[in-house]
Amino acid sequence: MSRRYRTDRAGYRNEVMNIWLDSHVSTLTASLSMNCHLAAGQASNPNTSIARLSADSKEFNSIAHII
Repeated sequence: MSRRYRTDRAGYRNEVMNIWLDSHVSTLTASLSMNCHLAAGQASNPNTSIARLSADSKEFNSIAHII
């Protein structure tokens, strides 16, 4: 009986983790999409600094690596 309980509990934990990961990946994907959209607008603006575009690129790469 206790073995079945452990299996059920592990399954429950896995299900909760999957839900948590799904919600965070969705949030990160939406954030990346918005950042790309904003970066595209900034890149077309001649007043945007190279340092700012470089920082955005590094942020994008670090978040993409997490996903």
